[in-house]
Amino acid sequence: VWFLYEKRHEQARELSRQTGAAAICCDVANAEQVQAAFSQLPALDALICNAGIAHYGLISEITPDEWRRIFAGNVACARRCRGCCESSRARS
Repeated sequence: VWFLYEKRHEQARELSRQTGAAAICCDVANAEQVQAAFSQLPALDALICNAGIAHYGLISEITPDEWRRIFAGNVACARRCRGCCESSRARS
């Protein structure tokens, strides 16, 4: 079992210690980082995408850059991770 995380290194280490799951630091909104993270993994049988980025405030206050980051972290990452998972299965 592996999990990806971006921040909170100490909490990731503690979760890894408690569960035995391996932690991989990765910004799931960044395609290159996701590809690099999945390249470290063997073929996967299951994938759970549970990333989320929030904006606190009015939607009218979101800048275009914030909107792209929110979309990349909440929507595009699931598709990207699924594609990487399929690629890992094809390699095996």
